[in-house]
Amino acid sequence: MKKPAGILERYIPEKLEAQWKYPFLSAVVPDGWHGKICLGEAKKYRSGDRLGMFLLSITKYAENILRKQRNVPARLSGFKLEERFQKVLDKAFEIPVVVEPVKITLNVEKIQSLQVESEQVAAILKTDAESEPKPLYSDIAQVRTMWGQLDAYSKYLLLAIYAGEYTHLDGKTDGAGQAEMVKNINMQSLRFLGDEIISIGEGKSLFIADDFKDEMELIEGSNVLNDLRPKTGAEAAASTASSPWQAFLSALSAEERLLVQQFAVVGSMSESEIAAFARERNQMGNLMIDSIGEKAIEHVGNNPLYSEGDRLVFDEEALEQLSSILLVGGDINGNST
Repeated sequence: MKKPAGILERYIPEKLEAQWKYPFLSAVVPDGWHGKICLGEAKKYRSGDRLGMFLLSITKYAENILRKQRNVPARLSGFKLEERFQKVLDKAFEIPVVVEPVKITLNVEKIQSLQVESEQVAAILKTDAESEPKPLYSDIAQVRTMWGQLDAYSKYLLLAIYAGEYTHLDGKTDGAGQAEMVKNINMQSLRFLGDEIISIGEGKSLFIADDFKDEMELIEGSNVLNDLRPKTGAEAAASTASSPWQAFLSALSAEERLLVQQFAVVGSMSESEIAAFARERNQMGNLMIDSIGEKAIEHVGNNPLYSEGDRLVFDEEALEQLSSILLVGGDINGNST
């Protein structure tokens, strides 16, 4: 009888891929020296998106079981898990039912005394209790850390979803590139919070996950939505019309502009992340990076992309120059609306 496939065998491709590394990154070497060595062949476990989503779904479903057992009202969302795995987890976390009867003896005089004392204490603490902040389901420090990593437009979009200004991924909203931004925000949320902060419901409706509504209330209290709103109109467009960076963006293809905006969100990307990004759009990652570099040299005079360890980094000063252009009218192409 054939042995059933394990989790790694089921979700990780059998194909072995060469693992490369740039040696002596801190050594002084001649200009133009880009030597790298092959460490051997291995499976790419870190790029197994299906494995990651499977383990994330199991973890979320198990946590929802524990929340239900402890009468916590909020539930985690944004995942799918086959019914057969749900049954296994339900059985594993099942609490045995105690059927042994419990005998209770009530002391009426003691109950009355405690009730009087409780009412007296409640009257004294009433004012203090009303001023206490609502309990948070997760750590506000982590949400603030994630908030600090977002670019200006992502902050505006996240706060606008919480405030109810953006409610669906359709029409004008989706046409302005919000679908890509929602994906990027949730990538950062998974990195810092372990869950997606923006949930997408039926009809592509957008809303903040229940676990983070209290934290977003505090974020909203210290950030004004109108202060984050992108520039619109002829004035914003005129401020970037003659910029060499505007010419650079105009020369990029739609896919290359999306990749530049991805760099604006995360700052740096690994070779596998770039390849995955390009593959989703039927492109080749290396060719897109080369094309972006060539167009930057042609219009700006230098290439803002450089290697740092095993990641490709977009120069911070260049991103600052691009930020105002990317936000004109909320158009990913840099065109005002």
